Amino acid sequence: GRARMFITTGIASLIPATWLVWTVTARFTAPSALRFAPGWMQEDGGLLFWVQNFGLFLPLTLALGVVLLSRPDTNPVPKTFFAIGTGTLAFSFLFLIAPWAWDNTKLLLWGYLCLLPFLWERMIAPLPKWARNAICILLFAAGAVTLVAGLDARHGYRLIERNELADMQMTLRHMPPNARLACAGGYDHPALLLGQPVTLGYEGHLSSQGLDYESVQRDLNNLMNGTNGWRQAARRLGVRYLFWGKREKRKWPQSTQSWKTCAPSLTAINGGELFLLTPCLLKDDF
Repeated sequence: GRARMFITTGIASLIPATWLVWTVTARFTAPSALRFAPGWMQEDGGLLFWVQNFGLFLPLTLALGVVLLSRPDTNPVPKTFFAIGTGTLAFSFLFLIAPWAWDNTKLLLWGYLCLLPFLWERMIAPLPKWARNAICILLFAAGAVTLVAGLDARHGYRLIERNELADMQMTLRHMPPNARLACAGGYDHPALLLGQPVTLGYEGHLSSQGLDYESVQRDLNNLMNGTNGWRQAARRLGVRYLFWGKREKRKWPQSTQSWKTCAPSLTAINGGELFLLTPCLLKDDF
């Protein structure tokens, strides 16, 4: 009954899981970042690292394992999820699956979510109310403090201003919604946030997924710098529109902006200017 349903669901989930992996790995062509790195999170933190970052969670998980394994239970679901959750945590403690350390914390979250319902059901819920409250505070207070601190404007990263998004929205009306745009590939670029296809996305994300983007980056640099062969670079990139704004000026400060001699300006706003490269691409480089 339940075991069969669980196995059927697991097999069925392989289809969407395979599709998702296919989409984020450039059709399974991205090189793997998987490597054995036991204790990669701990570094020199020692035992204090585990106390600060996991607090009561790991001792409660060990206690849950003792309870589940020592008591007979006809329901296989708790033990199954416990095995998946602890296996996921153990794997993430020993292996790196992405170049950036913070990217690997996503895997930790899955193990945490697998275990949390059964920690509540078997370990916390049967306790008196005062004990439940105390354990919940110990489990979640540290994370809440971290979240509140992260929401402080003095921490983290600035994303975007509304007027900048509005200006870019007006600019993008002068080009097809499915046309590729040559621009700087920052995570906070308004064209990227508005869903316009761009030649190169945020490099940090591309690197964390193990995607090989060096050839595209070379062509984009060639185009945006306006150096010799920029027309061929634009053709290889399949791009007909170029945006030049403050982010592009910062990224390519030495640009000759060679396209200005042949690319008409479609619109200009406070934040930048949109060019049509098609007339340039009808000519050859000199």
